[in-house]
Amino acid sequence: MYKEVFQTITNHSESEVVEFKKAENNFDFDDLGKYFSALSNEANLRRLDFAWLIFGYDEKKHEIVGTSYKNGEGALNNLKHDFSQHTTDGQTFREIIPIEVDGKRILMFKIPASPRNIVMKWKGIAYGRDGESLKPLNQSKQDEIRRQRDVQPGICRRALHVRNRFATLWGEIGGFGVLYLQEKSNYGKYIESTEPPRPGIKV
Repeated sequence: MYKEVFQTITNHSESEVVEFKKAENNFDFDDLGKYFSALSNEANLRRLDFAWLIFGYDEKKHEIVGTSYKNGEGALNNLKHDFSQHTTDGQTFREIIPIEVDGKRILMFKIPASPRNIVMKWKGIAYGRDGESLKPLNQSKQDEIRRQRDVQPGICRRALHVRNRFATLWGEIGGFGVLYLQEKSNYGKYIESTEPPRPGIKV
């Protein structure tokens, strides 16, 4: 199923919540942390449940190059643990999914949006995106995140019914419409919150 997600993501260019890296053999640990912070914060600001970082894909050439980064389940689990030592609230990757496409290994990092009203930092510094550029998160974006209200049960009831595990949704990313795939679970429940739920949120 994640091959379908990969195909959908690669049909579009990089954005504030999608990043491609070749990372054929290695990738700097601190740079990975900065991207985690940036993508997590940008997902929060766009009310998405998560963002994606993809290793093993050359976005400029639209070519699968493959990656040997952290090959093996043990190495990936250790990476998730090491990451949690340097992020806000010990956050780490929701999942790190290795897939094989055209005989080459791809790594898909599923990065959770920063919690409501909490800015995600890497080693004490918050990062964000300006188009495809990585830079410290500006103060206005930090203030926007910190002003978010906590969810209070019983304020607003919203009914959702999802038949398929995956749903294709339209979102506004970087000022233009882009098709992205958000994971959905089979459920037919009410959500109680002060705000509409983020696309892809599980209940």
